[in-house]
Amino acid sequence: MKTFTSTSTEPYDRHFYIVTYEDGRTYTYDDYELVRLHYFQQADTTGSKVTVMDKQQYNHSATKGFK
Repeated sequence: MKTFTSTSTEPYDRHFYIVTYEDGRTYTYDDYELVRLHYFQQADTTGSKVTVMDKQQYNHSATKGFK
């Protein structure tokens, strides 16, 4: 049996999620558990989709700025 250990205690935040319905409604979530909660609370999810988007990471401390 393989075991895995956590290498970080920081929250996982590489993605955000967009729930889209055929009637034009959209909902955006930063946490997948909130997407699941949204889905389970809906009476009808026919024709809906979840798009997983990569967050763009930008390290401001690495910028040099203007001279």
